Amino acid sequence: MVLPDNEIDQSDDDHSYEFIDSDDLHTFSIMQLRRFKRRALTYEITDISGVFTVPTNLMLRGNIEIKDIAKEFILPFLPAKALVRFKAVSKEWDNRISHPFLAHLQSYCFEEMSGFFCQNGFQHFFVTLDQAAYGIPNSTLSFLPSNFKIKSSCKGLLLCQRVPDEDEENEYCVCNPATREFHVLPQSTYYHGPEPNLILAFEPSSMNFGENYKVICAFDMHDGFKMLCFDIYNSETKSWTCCSDLVCPEFEVASLEDNGLYRNGVAYWATTLGYLLALDIKNSFYQVQPICSERLKAEGILTLLDGELSYIQAYVEPSYLESGTCCDDTDDVKNTCIIEIFGGVTMRLRRRVTVKLDMKIYDTQSFKVLFAPKRDFFIFNIENVLYSCNVEEKKFEVIRSRSRGISSSTTYTPYVNSLVSLA
Repeated sequence: MVLPDNEIDQSDDDHSYEFIDSDDLHTFSIMQLRRFKRRALTYEITDISGVFTVPTNLMLRGNIEIKDIAKEFILPFLPAKALVRFKAVSKEWDNRISHPFLAHLQSYCFEEMSGFFCQNGFQHFFVTLDQAAYGIPNSTLSFLPSNFKIKSSCKGLLLCQRVPDEDEENEYCVCNPATREFHVLPQSTYYHGPEPNLILAFEPSSMNFGENYKVICAFDMHDGFKMLCFDIYNSETKSWTCCSDLVCPEFEVASLEDNGLYRNGVAYWATTLGYLLALDIKNSFYQVQPICSERLKAEGILTLLDGELSYIQAYVEPSYLESGTCCDDTDDVKNTCIIEIFGGVTMRLRRRVTVKLDMKIYDTQSFKVLFAPKRDFFIFNIENVLYSCNVEEKKFEVIRSRSRGISSSTTYTPYVNSLVSLA
C-alpha cells in the first residue's frame, strides 16, 4: 500500500511503556531504547525480542533500590559516551561499566545511529547527532597504524582499508573508535583490486559472548570479461574463504553502490542500474531484483528503517530544476523536497512525504539523502552543507556548514556509539 503525500503511517507506532512494580519483580520485558537526550531518558518500546529476568540475587534482597534496577536494565541501553561519564558515579558503577559483560550487553542492546564519519582522502572527522549523548575520544582515527580509509561500519565497528601503493596487496583492519581497539586482518590469497566493495557484518547475540564478525568483499575477477566474485573473512576462524563457485556476471564492482549492509545472514547492495543484489552467505546463492522506482536518476540509500530493509531516495521539485535552467521569476518559489521510501519483498513504494525547503536549488546533483537514523528523521547533503530534516516538524536545520571540511568528494559512514570489545 502506498500512502499519499505527507500522510504518516501510524499503524506500527502503538507504543506502550513498562513500569516495574516493587511487589512483582519476577520477570519483565525491556525493549530497545531509542533515544537519549541531554536532560531526560526516553524509553521507546520497539519490536525486538528478548526477555531480561531479574537476577536471583536481586529477588532475594528485600530492599531493592532503583540503582540496582538501573545497573541491570538501563546501562546496557545507553551509548558509550554516557557510560564512560557514569563511571564517575561511584566505584561500584565504575566496576560495573568496566566489566566486559556490560560491553557485550551494550553492543547487543544499543543500536541507535549516533552520528557519522566524514572522509576526505585520509582525513576523517566525526559528526555527532547529539553532542551530549554521543562521542568518541579521537575522530581522526590516528590510533590506526597507517593511512586507512573507512569502507564500512556495523553496530559500533569500522572496517578500514589501507591505501596501498601500486601492485601492493590489500590490507584491512577492523576497529572500535570508542575504545581505540583494532585488529589488522590477515591478507587474502586473492587480490581484490584498489577499490573493492566491502561490507562489515557484525550481529551481536545475547547468548554468544564472542564478538565475531565477517567481512564480505565483492571484487572483479577477469576471465575474458569481468565477473563479480565474493571473498569472505571470518574472525572466528581468522581466515578468508573465496566463493569460487559463486560468481555474479550481471554486475561488476563499479555498478555497486557504497555502504551496502548486512542483516540476518544476507549482504545487500543497491546498484547504479536500479537493482538490489542480495547475497545469502550461509546458503551460498545470490538474488537480483529491481527496485520499483520511476526515478532511476535520483541517488538513494539502502538502510534499515523500522527494522525493515528499505531503499530511500529524495529529489526536489518543481520540474524546471531537472533541466538545470534558472528563471528570473522564480525568486519567490520555495522548492519542495520529495522523500520516497521503498520496502517489502518486492521493494515497492511504501511511503512518500514532502517537505518545503527554505532555499532554492538549481543543481539537482547537489541534493543527496545520506542517512535515515529514525523513521521521520533524515540527513542530507545540499550543496555541500549538511542538514537534518525532521519530517514531523517540516523543517531543515544546518548541522555542518560548507566551510567545515565538506566537499563534493566527501564520503560518509554511519556509526553506532558502542563499547563492543575486539580483545
